[in-house]
Amino acid sequence: MSSDNVRKANSYQLEEELLDRMRPSTLVIMVVVIVAISTTILVLANLQRQSGIQEFKVVVADFAYRVNGGEPVIKIRANEEVRIIFENIGRYDHEFLLVRDKDAVIREVEEALRRGMSDAELDRLKAGMAFAGIRYEVEPGSITIFRLKLVTPGVYYFLCLETEPEDILHAERGELGRIIVEG
Repeated sequence: MSSDNVRKANSYQLEEELLDRMRPSTLVIMVVVIVAISTTILVLANLQRQSGIQEFKVVVADFAYRVNGGEPVIKIRANEEVRIIFENIGRYDHEFLLVRDKDAVIREVEEALRRGMSDAELDRLKAGMAFAGIRYEVEPGSITIFRLKLVTPGVYYFLCLETEPEDILHAERGELGRIIVEG
C-alpha cells in the first residue's frame, strides 16, 4: 500500500472513531433539546388553560371598532377578568374609553369643545369620565394590551372621543362598542 493510501486509510479510521465518539453525545444533545422544547410547549399550554382568561381583540380603523373580527360587542360575566388587545390600524389616534352613560359623556365633551377647552384639559376631563379609570390611547400602527374586570352586571360602552381630522368626535362617526356584563 502506498504512503498516500496509508494516510487516507488512517484518516478514514480517525474520522470513524471521532464519529463513533460523537454519535452518543450528539444523540444525547438532540434528545435533551427535544425534551426541553416539548416540556416548554406543554407548560405554556397548561398555563394558558389554567389562566382561563378570555381574550378579545378590539381593532379600530377610521372610524369603527371590530371585536374579534365582528360586531363591536363584548359579552362577559360579572367578576370575569378578560384580556383586551387594542390595536389601531387606522390613520389617526384612537382611544378605548370605558363609560356607563355614553350619551351624557358625549354631550359633556361636545360642550367642552364648544367652550374651547385645550387638549390637555380635554384629556383630564376624559380621564375623569373613564369608568374604573379604563382609558387607553393608541397611535396608528400601535397595540396596547390590558386586563378588564367588571363586577356589576349591565351595559357599558367603549368609545373614542378623539376629534381629528375634522373636529367631529369619533364616537359621533360610529366609533363605539358595547360590553354586556351578565350576572
